[in-house]
Amino acid sequence: MRVEGSMNYALDISAAEAEFGAENWTNYVLEKLSEIGRAMSPEELINFVREKLKEFLAVLEHFGKIFMEQLIHWARVAAPYIIAAVALWILLRYFRGCCCSVVRGGGSVAKTMIAPGTRGAVRILRAAFEANPALYFRGLR
Repeated sequence: MRVEGSMNYALDISAAEAEFGAENWTNYVLEKLSEIGRAMSPEELINFVREKLKEFLAVLEHFGKIFMEQLIHWARVAAPYIIAAVALWILLRYFRGCCCSVVRGGGSVAKTMIAPGTRGAVRILRAAFEANPALYFRGLR
């Protein structure tokens, strides 16, 4: 990868990686920049820095617009998948009761029975009735 600078200076980063390894290429770049700084007059150096700052600010100025355009594009591409995932999630939540009861062996976790004396209109927990039937009949009156 070549990075072109103003004043016809070029930095060859791939040569730095081959010579120093990937972890030390920043040292190579800094060394080359210091050589460029020594080769320039102070006025040329100021102009070089000014140009680089202008380029950086131009990139920052357009970053928000480019990022929003990219985000809108991603949303348009992902919308069908998001809608399908939400619909599947809603269906799973809706049918969770019957699916989970099939896995457990049918019915709910607590066994129920038709309450005596109600002609089948009310269901009560079997465990509560078997534990104390007298309490149930007292509450029925």
